Amino acid sequence: MPETPVAATTNGAARAKLTSRQSTFFTGKSNWVLIVLLLLLGTGLAARQLKGAYWVDEVITEERAGAPIHGGPFSPAEIWQQTASTTYDQVPGYFWLIGAWDNVLGWTEYTTRLFSLLAGLLAVAWTYRLGRDLHSPLAGLAAATALIASAFFINFMHEARTYALLVWMGAVAIWLYWRIITRPTGWRTQAALVLVVAGLLYLHYFAALLIFSLCLYHLLFVPKNRVWWRVVLLFGLAGLLFLPWFLTSFDVVQGANSEEWRQDLSLTVPELIEQLLGSFANGSIALLLLAGALALTLRQSVARYVWFMLLGPLTMAVVINLWLGMLVTPKYVLYLWVPLALVFGIGAARLSRFGLHPALVLLPWLLVGTWSSLNWEEDPVKYLAWDVLHDELAGQVRAEDAIVFHLTAELWDGAHKRGLQHYFYDFPAVPNLLWSWPHAPDEVYLQDLPQILEGKQRVWSAYDPLYEPARITEFEEIARDRGFANCGRAARDPAMHVDLFERAPETIPFRFGGDLYQTGIQLTPLGPIDQYPQGDLRVPVGWQLGAEVPVNAYSLAVHVLDRSGALVAQADSGLPPNYDFDCQVVTVDVHSLPPGEYQVSLAVYAWETGTRLNAINLAGLSSGTRVALGTFTRAA
Repeated sequence: MPETPVAATTNGAARAKLTSRQSTFFTGKSNWVLIVLLLLLGTGLAARQLKGAYWVDEVITEERAGAPIHGGPFSPAEIWQQTASTTYDQVPGYFWLIGAWDNVLGWTEYTTRLFSLLAGLLAVAWTYRLGRDLHSPLAGLAAATALIASAFFINFMHEARTYALLVWMGAVAIWLYWRIITRPTGWRTQAALVLVVAGLLYLHYFAALLIFSLCLYHLLFVPKNRVWWRVVLLFGLAGLLFLPWFLTSFDVVQGANSEEWRQDLSLTVPELIEQLLGSFANGSIALLLLAGALALTLRQSVARYVWFMLLGPLTMAVVINLWLGMLVTPKYVLYLWVPLALVFGIGAARLSRFGLHPALVLLPWLLVGTWSSLNWEEDPVKYLAWDVLHDELAGQVRAEDAIVFHLTAELWDGAHKRGLQHYFYDFPAVPNLLWSWPHAPDEVYLQDLPQILEGKQRVWSAYDPLYEPARITEFEEIARDRGFANCGRAARDPAMHVDLFERAPETIPFRFGGDLYQTGIQLTPLGPIDQYPQGDLRVPVGWQLGAEVPVNAYSLAVHVLDRSGALVAQADSGLPPNYDFDCQVVTVDVHSLPPGEYQVSLAVYAWETGTRLNAINLAGLSSGTRVALGTFTRAA
């Protein structure tokens, strides 16, 4: 039934009243509360990953920014030279900033990644400002919501790379240019545009596509008056600032043509579009396209500007990728998240004109994005806990030891060698990478592993416990065939599984029960006493039962004695029922002991009666019923 004029008037008035209430609520003043809440949410999502070991690209950041363990600190000129001489596809701007930042705050994973988190938060705040100035406070809020809801963007807010900074400076460049061509501005705003444009060029080569799009928009759509010529001059000054690098170190075209792997992995046009939109919208491409369709028409200057800032760089990226084949991931054009967020924001603002409350759009979008960030799954071989492995083995590894790390997914192992060099630069032994996925070449185990084990007394075997190596059983069999015993877990941190393998030593210094049995039970310490930060002692012990000793009759005890000789802590372990050399890393809980110096001793006793066996050393002298291994100190 057709709507009557009275009903139409009533419905129109209701929609106008609702829209008026929404517009009243989503004002610039009230939006600050919501923006602060968004920034707090973004901080919480990104800050969870500020700690933890670097992956290879972040190690490259440390190398080129001048971390002390890589020969730093570097001067700006040294960073320039380091970047120019080691890569063709990067520019030194981000490394300058990180070098200055970390020289003040310290060269740690937390502080280095904190820079990206702050840049990401500034990107969200500036995207709000951009949406507000281009359209409305509601559009700015929706754009900021879309950016913080992108799990792909949040991922780069805790990565020590240039991409979060690229998004922020891209938003600032888009905002500064629009401000200069639409209203009177002073010299500070114009100088800021010069510095930001030059800064973008020094951050990433693909950022030049955004600058070219601004220049092209300026050429096609802006009246040719004094302001027009002034902006041309400003862009020219920015280009002059980049000219020294362009003339002396620009090698990206030749470098890209020389790398076949990059061309093989470069994205096709459909793949690029799908990954770009899907990564921004957490897979909700249809809803993003709907917002874009409702949001903007080319008849409005704002709409034309936003679409041009999105489609201009994207088109150029497609053309360059077809030519050079170097676009292997959408992160290279992450600054496009700003115009994408504006498309979403203006579309959401326009939806409110149809009586749809903005919260019905923004809240579900934000919830989906938050869930996606909390459940973000990284490539299992991207982040490996090298820092945990380093800390677990520190104080235990000797120069003659071998360390084996099992890679559980296919990846060029060179991607991890930088991480090993970064975290084990001060270590007596550097881990060997061993391919351990199901279809790894057999020569890894038939050739490489025997060479690693050759001549070694001790071997440490490590892997990420979330991804058990497919061929770990084969590794253990080869180690056993070469005389190694598995002493069991040598690490307590759940982020890293470490086993100690030990060969029987030529001489075993202590013999228990020699007065009862011809050979008795031979015991030997296998390494230093390691005090774990959480309050555990790790004591590696090896033993061998004489043929006449009954199995399942005796247990090993590690005793902790105070200065008066009183027993204050102990750990017991039954001796396994076999006559081969065996070993174990015995863990003793000492976290409740008061500060002071303590002695660690070994004892063997009959577990049914508690009777301890007497011990003698290599010289045949009695050592009593306990053998002293050494001392440790509990700090206050």
